[in-house]
Amino acid sequence: MNGALIGFGKSALSHLAAYIQMKNVAIKAVVDPVKSRREFAAEAIPGVQTFACIDAMFQHHKLDFIDICSPPESHCHYIERGLKNHCHVLCEKPLILRLEQYRDLRLLAHSVQRTIYPCHNYKFAPVLQKLSEAIRSGYLGQLMSAHFRIFRNGHAKGVAEWNPDWRRDPQIAGGGILIDHGTHSLYLACHLSTKQPLAVSCITGNLTQDPYHTTEDVALLTLDFGGMHWFIDLLWASNLRRSYYSLTGSQATITIEDDIIKSSVADGDILREKVVTDFDDPLRLSWFHAMFEDFLSTTVDAERQYDLLLESLTTLLIINRAYDSSKQGGAWVEIESGERHF
Repeated sequence: MNGALIGFGKSALSHLAAYIQMKNVAIKAVVDPVKSRREFAAEAIPGVQTFACIDAMFQHHKLDFIDICSPPESHCHYIERGLKNHCHVLCEKPLILRLEQYRDLRLLAHSVQRTIYPCHNYKFAPVLQKLSEAIRSGYLGQLMSAHFRIFRNGHAKGVAEWNPDWRRDPQIAGGGILIDHGTHSLYLACHLSTKQPLAVSCITGNLTQDPYHTTEDVALLTLDFGGMHWFIDLLWASNLRRSYYSLTGSQATITIEDDIIKSSVADGDILREKVVTDFDDPLRLSWFHAMFEDFLSTTVDAERQYDLLLESLTTLLIINRAYDSSKQGGAWVEIESGERHF
């Protein structure tokens, strides 16, 4: 399949590293409004053509897919342009920022018989797939509670040539840490639980009192999955970098903390295993390679995209209700079914 990268920032470099390993995929074009990024792309990808805008690219290329690696506010426009030019579409998270856009894009994808695929790459992390295996195998028993903690010492910086702090601009990013790291944690929670939460309680704030006061650098969420609570702590104001995922069931507990997996059964010993998680590796080759292979399978089984789009829509729905909860001091806010927006 021949494709194009839309936006050639740091996310695109991670995607490109995985594409290079795939024999059945070739990147033929790059779109980026910044001249120096286009020049860099031309040096990094032999034979690639670069363009300042997506419409100019489609005047010169007939492609099988586009991979959108630009900031969130541009996603909907690029998805639409890709579909109307009969391309399958991958898109970085969050897929789009407005719930009302999902139905129109889904109907457009159906009409042109093309796939929209949200890049929910954490589902493909080998270490996090161990959590899924612990649930599916029955090792945990009945899932009782879960806790994610994502601590960072600041937001991820974009490229120097184009607004490196765009993640703190609500007009570009759509929010702060809740919509950035929160998206990963929320789709992962829905994926692991195979359910949509019924309600959310959330508190957000700006602990560092930095210049980016219009977006939050901390978000503390509790999701109610019908009596089972899922706690998610997100922090861009930490003095350490930490990735922590824990599931507690009626029979056992499994915890991933950075590069250590701990598991235990009731009244049993704690087992520790050191693993390579790639949490701190921006390339995450194994994650993206597995995700892209899944994307390719989805292009020949278009019905699969419905569940993927619903997962993405549900994630945004939870985020919106979490912001509503935060405005009410952390009050519980009901989450309606995502299918209502389809």
